[in-house]
Amino acid sequence: MLNSYKKSIFTIAFTVLFIFLFNVLSISPSYAGKKEYIYKNKREVVYLKSKRIKKEADLYSHPHTITLDELKEILSQVKYKYSKFSFFDWSGPTKIFSQRQANLLATHVSDALAKAKPNDTIEFALTTPSRKIRRYTKGRIFIKDDSLNINFDRIFEPGADVSTEKYGKNFSKWQILVSQTNQSLKPKKYGKNDVHKNWILVKLDEQEQEESK
Repeated sequence: MLNSYKKSIFTIAFTVLFIFLFNVLSISPSYAGKKEYIYKNKREVVYLKSKRIKKEADLYSHPHTITLDELKEILSQVKYKYSKFSFFDWSGPTKIFSQRQANLLATHVSDALAKAKPNDTIEFALTTPSRKIRRYTKGRIFIKDDSLNINFDRIFEPGADVSTEKYGKNFSKWQILVSQTNQSLKPKKYGKNDVHKNWILVKLDEQEQEESK
């Protein structure tokens, strides 16, 4: 009788542990972090990357259909300013993406959004060639509710690191500018009236209204 009782306790404890681990590792480990390349060459890369998302409210609004022209227009309007020599010496508004980069990203990001799962982000890294040193622009794109999110990690910065794992670590000398009525910067979760200077939101319904005028 006692042995039977111990076996029952062991079975219950094992079941509870299994359920706990399953929830913690939801979106199986073999899938979470997986990359699916959409475009790749020696200078540029665009790929889908899965994330572990435990709360349904945190899932992205994917898949999503967005026209190539709409996405080109959005990307061509994203601007920033940068520090030339000191923190007090800022440039004027500067487009982040060249026309070639906007066209390339729009083509492959629109494809990626159409096939993305609710836990996928679109990661990108672009290289601007130079005779002396290469400069990188990299970040991630996703749609949440009715807004296209572009979260930059680097903008036209020198170096060989094209990893898109960390965000918000390299923008002490640059920041995104809001230049259109449908654009805004991502509010910080706990900072009152504070925003992420490397994260822009573009309202898609307002973008469509602007283009229809």
